[in-house]
Amino acid sequence: MFFSRLTTIYGRGKVKSLWGDSEDQLKVMRKEWAKTVGKFSFEDLDIIFDRLRQKLADGNPDYTWPDIPKVLRLARTNCHHASHQVLPRGLPEPESVKQRRMARGRLAVQTAKAVLAGSACSLEEKPEGRL
Repeated sequence: MFFSRLTTIYGRGKVKSLWGDSEDQLKVMRKEWAKTVGKFSFEDLDIIFDRLRQKLADGNPDYTWPDIPKVLRLARTNCHHASHQVLPRGLPEPESVKQRRMARGRLAVQTAKAVLAGSACSLEEKPEGRL
């Protein structure tokens, strides 16, 4: 069903030009795609093909021909689980945490400069008394 839908969307000529007519080549290709596509339900495949048609209608050049990572990308945007959503940031960090982070960054930069200038042999030898 998956390959029939690809053939319907892209046309028989394009499918033949990419995968050829060789039975061995078609078996290998279908086996590889089956590993990926076999995980999806029919509803997921409908969503994938709807999104694929929309990408083609929008003229997206990345989808002139789908490959496995692109199909996975189309499916991944279907996740509504909280672990797949970008959540808004929480409270801003306290000023003391920000100051410590900035002080450590300045110390790291000074240490790297000292190592590059030759006044320290390694990063463990931090410049004394400088922040």
